[in-house]
Amino acid sequence: MILALLASVGVIASSVNSHSVDDRSLDAMRSALAQVRIRADELDKVNHRPVGPRRWIDGSHLVYRTTAADGAQQWWSADATLEGERARTPLASEPPQAPPLHTDGAGAVDHADHADKTSDLPVYEFSREEQNIVVRVGAVEIYRTTDGVKDDGYSGGEWTSPTRDAFLLMKVRRGAQHQVQLIEASPSDRLEPKLRTLDYTKPGDAINVSTPHLFRVERDATAVGGARVHEIALDSERFSKMWSVEVIRFVANGREIALLCNERGHKSVSLLAMDLSTGAMRVIASESFDTFVDYTNKIWMHWLDSASELLWMSERDGWNHLYVIDVATGAVKRQLTKGEWVVRRVHHVDDAARTIDIALMGRDPLQDPYHTHHARVNIDSGALTMLTSGDGTCRVDFSPDRSALVCVRSRADLPSVWELRRTSDGAVVVELGAADPQALRAAGWTAPQRFTAKGRDGVTDIYGLVFRPSNFDPTKKYPVIENIYAGPHDQHVPKGFELRSRSRDYAELGAIVVQIDGMGTNWRSKAFHDVCYKNLKDSGFPDRIAWIKALAATDPSLDLSRVGIFGGSAGGQSAMRAVLDHADFYSVAAADCGCHDNRMDKIWWNEQWMGWPIDASYALNSNLVDAAKLNGALMLSVGGLDENVDPSSTMQVAQALIDAGKDFELLVIPDAGHGCAETEYGNLRRARFLFEKLHAMPIAVAIAVPTPRPNIVFIMSDDHCKQAISCYGASAAPTLITTPGIDRIAREGMRFDRSSVTNAICGPSRAVMLTGKHSHMNGFARNDQRFDNTQQTFPKLLRAAGYRTEVVGKWHLESAPTGFDHFDVLVGQGDYWNPTFLTDGVQASREGHVTDLIHASAINRLDALAQGARAGKPFALLVHHKAPHRNWMPLPRHLGLFANAVIPEPPTLFDRWTGRSAASSMQRMQIDRDLSWDYDLKVPARSLFPDQAIRPQDQWMLNELARLPADTRDLLNDAYRSENEALFAQFNSMDAHAQTSGKVQRDAKDYLRTAQGVDDSVGGILSELDRLGVSDNTIVIYTSDQGWFLGEHGWFDKRWMYEESFRMPLVVRWPGTVKAGVTSQALVQNIDFAPTFLEAAGVPIPADMQGKSMLALLRDGGVERERFRDAVYYRFEESKGPHTVPRHEGVATSKYKLIRFVDLLDPATSQATVELYDLELDADEMTNRAADPAFAEVRAQLLARLDALRAEYQLPAEAPTNSAVIAP
Repeated sequence: MILALLASVGVIASSVNSHSVDDRSLDAMRSALAQVRIRADELDKVNHRPVGPRRWIDGSHLVYRTTAADGAQQWWSADATLEGERARTPLASEPPQAPPLHTDGAGAVDHADHADKTSDLPVYEFSREEQNIVVRVGAVEIYRTTDGVKDDGYSGGEWTSPTRDAFLLMKVRRGAQHQVQLIEASPSDRLEPKLRTLDYTKPGDAINVSTPHLFRVERDATAVGGARVHEIALDSERFSKMWSVEVIRFVANGREIALLCNERGHKSVSLLAMDLSTGAMRVIASESFDTFVDYTNKIWMHWLDSASELLWMSERDGWNHLYVIDVATGAVKRQLTKGEWVVRRVHHVDDAARTIDIALMGRDPLQDPYHTHHARVNIDSGALTMLTSGDGTCRVDFSPDRSALVCVRSRADLPSVWELRRTSDGAVVVELGAADPQALRAAGWTAPQRFTAKGRDGVTDIYGLVFRPSNFDPTKKYPVIENIYAGPHDQHVPKGFELRSRSRDYAELGAIVVQIDGMGTNWRSKAFHDVCYKNLKDSGFPDRIAWIKALAATDPSLDLSRVGIFGGSAGGQSAMRAVLDHADFYSVAAADCGCHDNRMDKIWWNEQWMGWPIDASYALNSNLVDAAKLNGALMLSVGGLDENVDPSSTMQVAQALIDAGKDFELLVIPDAGHGCAETEYGNLRRARFLFEKLHAMPIAVAIAVPTPRPNIVFIMSDDHCKQAISCYGASAAPTLITTPGIDRIAREGMRFDRSSVTNAICGPSRAVMLTGKHSHMNGFARNDQRFDNTQQTFPKLLRAAGYRTEVVGKWHLESAPTGFDHFDVLVGQGDYWNPTFLTDGVQASREGHVTDLIHASAINRLDALAQGARAGKPFALLVHHKAPHRNWMPLPRHLGLFANAVIPEPPTLFDRWTGRSAASSMQRMQIDRDLSWDYDLKVPARSLFPDQAIRPQDQWMLNELARLPADTRDLLNDAYRSENEALFAQFNSMDAHAQTSGKVQRDAKDYLRTAQGVDDSVGGILSELDRLGVSDNTIVIYTSDQGWFLGEHGWFDKRWMYEESFRMPLVVRWPGTVKAGVTSQALVQNIDFAPTFLEAAGVPIPADMQGKSMLALLRDGGVERERFRDAVYYRFEESKGPHTVPRHEGVATSKYKLIRFVDLLDPATSQATVELYDLELDADEMTNRAADPAFAEVRAQLLARLDALRAEYQLPAEAPTNSAVIAP
């Protein structure tokens, strides 16, 4: 299969891609899409969301926050037992968090056996031996099955009756193992591809078949274990064609066991009761149709034990409703809900009050039948109380005692209204807030049109949405594009308010885009739904075409000679079908990751709608079989790593099209999964295809920017602390350290003294820099995660705006760089010597030291970049050095630095964290204990501790040295030999204090030597910019991804919010814009880099970026410090990392810092432990003021500011991990 797949790709590539890609049209579409995103960002900025965080504080009391249009915020308390404005009271501040209230689990399926755990009935223990079950009472075996064999054994579970006189075992006959192979063509960790094998069952495959086996237990004192067991013969044939057999619970006081049986083909689902004495079975409830039972959405039950009743969901009257079943007889006692509307879901059953809370659709004949509303139904009378009302779809949040709810109602064309309602009568207690669409309209927002037309039968209403460009001109003609998804498992046209969607994006490009729910989709009548049965190719097209024609009759701007369609997955299947069966209407189709032949797709979804056994209907619905009927422009796209729909489905269709001599386009994104056309590149190609084929390519709007736009050179090192840079005073060794390259930037530009990081660890810091978003928003909070490289980054936005973007050096984000015209980055962390680089997707090792190699790569790129800049194409070059990251391996030319010098010890070297929280003692980053002799300090530990085993990291260092060329290895050994020999001679006489001091000397010297190579590079890049004549129009930035401890507080490494780790260097030079030699005390962070670069380039800053542009600070010499930001937020998550620093967050102002350890609970309050420092009086952070009464008001203010920043940055509610501890 793999060879066939590869062969298909090769044939298609030669057949389809014979023409070259028109880069200009691609650039035009890229620019147009960038403008669309910018427009959406601007709308998002003015989209007022008046009601923010909220929570229930008891049964009927709600606290919530409102935000006025001017940004003013107010907390409120609302009491659902009152009326109108009396029901809500303003609060001075957010109330403290209350412990969660207990709520019951009513409505859940009950699997309990209801046995009396205190009785003297025997307890059976089941153990599996190979394919059989052994039953024991205590240590005594009382029974053993013998008929279990390989692939047909007892592996489905065991159930014992409450009276202990019977048990049920489930035997499972294994089905066929169907495997699908995927090729990971471009893995991140090696050049050669990898093979992935998935277990992927397809329609018609043999499946696992579960068969229950019933055993009676007779108590017999003379028998071994006091019991005799015999099996009761069951009608096993009854279960042989089941899709599933699920044990639900015991009924009839334990005399029966209930089984939910779903026959394969899904035409019949039955709830059976099996008599535990005889094995006889009876039906409690069942569903049976000639088409299908929608078992994935509409099988629901709830047992009312006190009345021996069952609540059962059914479509037996043609609509999805609830029924009350007599459990003893299986008779329907009454239909609980009724009418030409549907129960969408059950929220909750109150057994005591005998009421059900439900979501429903279609009950109001004056509304869109897909609007969701909510109601309470009385089980005894069937009386229904509507809990929500109004023309819109509603989301609800019930109070803990369900006496009240918050309803959020919106409509596709109307933003949200928030209401507090009572559940006793559904009345509105008070309106909490309402979004005003006026500001959106003033900003150019155009609401989608809700449109209804008759379907194929001329009777049934079909509902959909129409999206028009915001600059819509009714006198012009526009192509029509349908965004289709016709999967029968749901309805798909959006009903709630949303500003961003693919339909709106494509409308803004210059089309009229429609979305329609045709027949065959879900949540109307059963007959409406049944249209899809064995008929997926229908996709509701007769309804869709009739609907679009009816729309065109009301709006002459629709050009029905230019109708296109696109969709993904099931929508991809439908999109291709449009140009097979309906090419007289649809002329262009883009089909992404389609399940083009339902025999090739996953079993559950396809057998649900197409049935079983496999019959001729599968071929009749196959795009593969009908490929030769293609009569229109078609683009197929597929992700090489799609685990949802087998990529071969698309490849087989492509081959069939080639065999039929058809013209089409194929886009394969090798490393993409399902929905590859939703990736940035996939969407770019799809949009260009649709608009080119519809003769509607948008004219990109030029972005208003200064001329010429500045180039950007962003140099970032790894772990370079301020105390090791001379323009910052070089406090680590002020008379020894000189960094002339970095100093030149500061001298000719601006130095930021209070620059800080949002998350002091390598990968997450880089993700923040790229995205302008905090770690919880960009999804990369820990180094063990993988950066989502499909998300928005500033290089992507610069590139879309015409910049040439490149990155060289350390990447460390697991996923490959995206948004760059060229990348040359280290694989993983990267080695200091002879590292491996990934260059535009190709891996190769290079000989030499990593700092010089990265520098050479940057210099090599600058010549061509400068030529482009002079020709009008500005560039952004990111130079990311690995140095001086641990384990500090200097360039050979720097090995002799500081050889005879003494590095001053930090005053806090022997700090033991007195008066601070237990967090400080939980780390594994102490100089004395955790700094390695071999790995970190290049001292052969075996010479110091001959009897001590070599640690893994020390062995790594030995291996690293062993792979170096002999001359390099000799050079390094010679450089350290004299220092090491001196240490060996006196080591046995050194006490722990002296050993720590010795470690600090070696640690600091190697760190500073390694950092010196970075400064050499900075100076070299500045000189090269001068030589190339582009310095005057190039912004040059130097920073580090975070700071570093050089022995302060007895530590090495970073991670903490304490100053040495939290602060990072930042110097910026921009001739003609930034004054020379100025400093700024503004509270800037790495989150601000992305918006700064964008504003400097004249590119609008997306609304979802959380940082602030520093451009005003740069232009005015930094005097806007106080207006820029009064506090910064910090969050560290990697508590499970190698240094075990606890999770913490904090807020820092120019004077104070508060740190909250989220998993470290204060025993006095059971709240998260906090530390508080006065940075003006205590720059070394030695005195924790958190418990000082004199700082109580400061503490309260900072905690409030911290919570405000959490809300501003949209952090989720705090949840301590399972590792939360009580601080001693």
